[in-house]
Amino acid sequence: MIQYAFLSAYFLAALIIPLAFIGVLWGMFRISSQRNDRVFWGGLIGMLALLPVLSDLRITRGEFVDGVLRDVWVPPAILQFLALWGARGLTYLLLGFSLVVIVKTIVSRHVEKRAGTTLFLAYLALVVPSFISSVFGSNPVFIHFIFYGPLFFSLAYLAQPAVDWLWYVKQFKRVLLIYISLSALMGLIVPSWTTGTALTLIPGFTFRLHGIFSHSNSLGMTALVYLVLDMADDSPKTIYRKAAWLISFAVLVAAQSKTAWVGALLTYGIYIIYKVQSRRSPKVDYLFAPAIVVGLIFLAGLSGLLLAFSSGGWFRGLDTETYNTLTTFTGRTTLWEITVNTWRDNPIFGYGPSLWDIEYRIKYAPQQLLYSAGMAHNQFFQTLGESGVLGVIGLSLYVLILVKYGFKYFSTTRGASLALVAVLLTRSISETPFRNQALDLMFFVHFGVFVLLLSLEANANKAKLTTATNLEKA
Repeated sequence: MIQYAFLSAYFLAALIIPLAFIGVLWGMFRISSQRNDRVFWGGLIGMLALLPVLSDLRITRGEFVDGVLRDVWVPPAILQFLALWGARGLTYLLLGFSLVVIVKTIVSRHVEKRAGTTLFLAYLALVVPSFISSVFGSNPVFIHFIFYGPLFFSLAYLAQPAVDWLWYVKQFKRVLLIYISLSALMGLIVPSWTTGTALTLIPGFTFRLHGIFSHSNSLGMTALVYLVLDMADDSPKTIYRKAAWLISFAVLVAAQSKTAWVGALLTYGIYIIYKVQSRRSPKVDYLFAPAIVVGLIFLAGLSGLLLAFSSGGWFRGLDTETYNTLTTFTGRTTLWEITVNTWRDNPIFGYGPSLWDIEYRIKYAPQQLLYSAGMAHNQFFQTLGESGVLGVIGLSLYVLILVKYGFKYFSTTRGASLALVAVLLTRSISETPFRNQALDLMFFVHFGVFVLLLSLEANANKAKLTTATNLEKA
């Protein structure tokens, strides 16, 4: 009798879950058809925001003790199950909706002129080489994850964000502030789960905060992006905003993320440029600003190298393990060397999208990197090894378009558009923010920048249309 009850329960679950899935998918389609932009985009941003947290909840928290990675917290089985299927359910729901919108657009007889086509085409140039390398690479393989990012970005382009770009800024700010606030709160309540002790940079500061994420670098980048988006928000500085800024800055410091700190120097340098230029003239001098930005990037890189390789100074006061990780970018130079050697076997198409998966690590990586390196930890080397020269060309084109848009809306966003691009490029030094195989925090940030630039383009096109209409009437 009990056996039949279990069989009936499984049968009902197998029947109800697909029906519920179809019902939610139909509801999302109806919302998008009615063009209620705020409901649609609010829901989309909210669902995408859950994916990085659900993914990180399943990851075992580890610490390097005497050079060995040891587990300090293993998520309970029930938590792993809920996080896994929660993330899968949201992902499949969004994928299904993306396909519905794409098919609807293709079969539609009414062709709409969409803003940001250049940006979208540049994004396709970035991701298409991954599909080509999956066929012609050194290790041809089919990986379904490489479809996720392009489908979500296609959904964003086809759904067309509204012209009120500040609304999108505020939505992404709310999500990031929830991340930051929860991380800070959990750091006080459950420090054993939300903090680590390895690779601390501030003397006397014995922990690094990683909060609800599995790594401090993710939390540091979250705080940095919030601070950058806050630059674009010209609404009054209320007590709430001041408190949020202070918490975000404190979390940025507590995370002790090197790339986030370098990114903060660059972004606030860009913001200072905006403030200086906006006082000189109503419209920012775009010939003067790029030169200063390039100079800031050069100085930041030079300063980092001098600090890292100097024979004396602050870094020499750190413990041996931390000093070694700084001078080798936490061992990343080894990953880059291995990746370049692999790329030489197929310079045009690269190894393929399975670069640095477990099979690749078993074959090429040393023992100490077997379980700790899932990518090349540098966007250029990752793209070079994965998609070869073809991929590097696509990456270069996409970065150039991002920089162009960053300068184009420099004045409109109070420097934030260029600062966000600088954040992505800074992150590219040690991570892979443009990689489309993981729906992690950097995917969410990348998606947010993409949506914001699309909205800015729509706003600019509307302004041009209004001006042309007024001239015709005159």
